[in-house]
Amino acid sequence: MTAAEAHERTLQRIEKTEEFVTITRMAWLFSRTINDTQKLTARPDFPPYTCTIGGTRQWAVEDVVAYRDGKKLPHPKAKAGYLEKQVLGAKEMCAFAGVTYQHLRNLINTDRVYPDGMSGGDSYWWKRNAKTALTRPYKIANQRPQ
Repeated sequence: MTAAEAHERTLQRIEKTEEFVTITRMAWLFSRTINDTQKLTARPDFPPYTCTIGGTRQWAVEDVVAYRDGKKLPHPKAKAGYLEKQVLGAKEMCAFAGVTYQHLRNLINTDRVYPDGMSGGDSYWWKRNAKTALTRPYKIANQRPQ
């Protein structure tokens, strides 16, 4: 596989499987450096970030791809952070579940809690799915299978 083929495969994977992207992932989508991508996000016509996960701003992949391709933005009047209250990062999930960060990581690593995705090196959950994630397949209070 050539470098160009590998790059194209990565672009396709990002576009098809990820909901959010950080500046680093956006650099892949735009085939630019991280510094150039940071400058691009400061432009007034660039879509706003959607939320913060693990202390890192995240943009919706569909917004970024539409901007890159010169298409109409899916959320043209959205304000920065418009999904902030709907997405829980690991820190917010710990508060929601009443567990420590290490306990949550352990539950994820042992397939007892399933995040809705990962972005920027941190897990995230849609708030509407958080309670379900905690009860599948074991309840957090029980921590061990019966």
